Amino acid sequence: MNYDWGSTSAIANCLGRPPSGVPEAELWMGAHAKCPSPLQDGVGPRLGKVKPADLGALIAADPSTYLGRSVAAQFGHLPFLFKVLAVERPLSLQAHPGSTQAKIGFAREESKGIALDAFNRNYKDQSHKPELVYGLTRFHTLSGFRTVEECLEVSQAFGCAKGQGGLAKLWSAFSSDVSEKGMETYFRGVFSLSTPELASAIERALLLAQDQGALRGEAATFAPWLIRLANLHPTDPGVLASMLLNVVSLAPGEAMFLPAGNLHAYLDGVALEVMASSDNVLRGGLTSKHVDVDELCDVLVFNSHLPEVQKGISETLGQAGKRTRYVSPAPEFELSLLDLKTSPELELHGPSIWLNLHGEVELQGPDFKLRLKKGEQIFISGSEDSRGLQVAVSGEARVACASLGS
Repeated sequence: MNYDWGSTSAIANCLGRPPSGVPEAELWMGAHAKCPSPLQDGVGPRLGKVKPADLGALIAADPSTYLGRSVAAQFGHLPFLFKVLAVERPLSLQAHPGSTQAKIGFAREESKGIALDAFNRNYKDQSHKPELVYGLTRFHTLSGFRTVEECLEVSQAFGCAKGQGGLAKLWSAFSSDVSEKGMETYFRGVFSLSTPELASAIERALLLAQDQGALRGEAATFAPWLIRLANLHPTDPGVLASMLLNVVSLAPGEAMFLPAGNLHAYLDGVALEVMASSDNVLRGGLTSKHVDVDELCDVLVFNSHLPEVQKGISETLGQAGKRTRYVSPAPEFELSLLDLKTSPELELHGPSIWLNLHGEVELQGPDFKLRLKKGEQIFISGSEDSRGLQVAVSGEARVACASLGS
């Protein structure tokens, strides 16, 4: 996905190939209808006389075989989507719907005849979109609302309480109603300000952010990101709204889970992301894409929430290395990182997608044997055997694996 916020080199480096010369923002690995993964020529099964062109077509032709009967019955499709993200400039302020919200929203837009690829389309499918993001490099994000006290403290530090305009009145009302409802009223109100009011408020906030010696605590932490957002979006209400969010920085090897209704924006870095197989994104600003603040607010959860940073659950594979699991409350997915030194045998139950991050690895199952070089990916079908699918792994490599949740 060649979005303008992407990097010209990070995904190419991850895949072990030369840069394409254009920003590459996301690598999709999965069977989502918008961009199903193509199958390599000469690899994979034929269905009669026809070789499927992509993973979506392969699974759709025989879900029970490729997902396993229980997964096919539960989901009807590959339930997760695996990505590499390369963020060179901040993404939009956004959230994703829950299952019921996605079904209702999709049906409503279908009934209005809005094309799936229309600019103003919010719901591209009927699925919720919880996500788990894992830092390959230091990965900076805004995620979840701060406590009300921190919201007031940070927004005041950047001048939102000053002046006689609409923003000062909103802030004063918020300071008198320090509830989740007060936070929602303030958030919605920021998006109702006029362009001149926004330009003035953001300019004032930018000046205060540049005097970092006078800032303390959370305001000082947020100041460098405020400067970057304000310079990119000098009249965007999302700049003011972003003051209400926690700054969460993932070190390499750390991850966090983002539930439906969580307001967030990715700021900088390279990451793996695994999610329910959906492309439903509701945006509130900091983007040239479609913004629908009313719909966004309808799915947001306006409670204070600092995401838990996961360091993973590690298990030894003996002398063969280790596996580190990053679990998810969503049944559709979890993420594992395997650091391999020799030749373990792994037991796999549900369908999985593997991405080789470093080195070379050979995977051998009952009816396949395949060597993966850096950047190559493989889909392994589900198994109904109570012992799972026994896969022998050999080589020194670092491999990421997206699979069903435990």
